[in-house]
Amino acid sequence: MSLRIIERTFSDSESCASVMLVNLHPAPDVEKNLAQMEEVIETAHRKGANIVIFPELCVTGYVWDDPDDPDDTAVWDLLNRGENSRIAPTINRIRDSLRDDGKGLEYVFYNNARMLPGEDKFHN
Repeated sequence: MSLRIIERTFSDSESCASVMLVNLHPAPDVEKNLAQMEEVIETAHRKGANIVIFPELCVTGYVWDDPDDPDDTAVWDLLNRGENSRIAPTINRIRDSLRDDGKGLEYVFYNNARMLPGEDKFHN
């Protein structure tokens, strides 16, 4: 993936946070989307961003009911593949790369479907 980076500066003060807003076009391909997210994280580290904000449903992409699939099997399979507990290795790598000294990437925000323990439904 080739990242196109547009940089804007709103303060010359090094004490201000640097925020990277990510405009990905997630596909219904969990592995591809996770690879894109990791590439963005690497770029954020190189650029010195303190905060990265990913778009909604960046892991699974947007999913809709399929009129040809009345049970929505494909949708449920995709949501299951991208569920937080199943992508934990990637999320843990991202988390482990974060800094807590104020001199690099400290926060990553992403939105994803998750299933709560003991429940059989997804939460956004």
